[in-house]
Amino acid sequence: MSANYETSSAEFLTDVLIRNGFVRCDIAACNCGSWHHAYGLPERMREIEHALSDADHPVGNANGHLPINALRGLVAERDALQSEIARLREALRSIAEMTYDKWTNGAIAGNIARQALQEPRT
Repeated sequence: MSANYETSSAEFLTDVLIRNGFVRCDIAACNCGSWHHAYGLPERMREIEHALSDADHPVGNANGHLPINALRGLVAERDALQSEIARLREALRSIAEMTYDKWTNGAIAGNIARQALQEPRT
């Protein structure tokens, strides 16, 4: 066999592997030098980026084009909202526990607060 034929065969087979979702192993811990199936990793990353964008945390210049930074922003926003919910729930609890004359507006506010503190019905 000629060297030219072997080179073109290797290039053809490499192309076949790439077109079928395989990537050359570059994992330092593995160090096998072989090929592994990517299992749709690029598609999964695009799904994550679309979901982050839908949640108003797009991957872009603001977070260095890194999905992990966008996720950190989303988690920080969630934590802030949970903290605000806890603060508002405590304020409602305080209103609900106050004693009011049943004929005052305070009694109505207390009833509304008690109803708001009830777990939502599913």
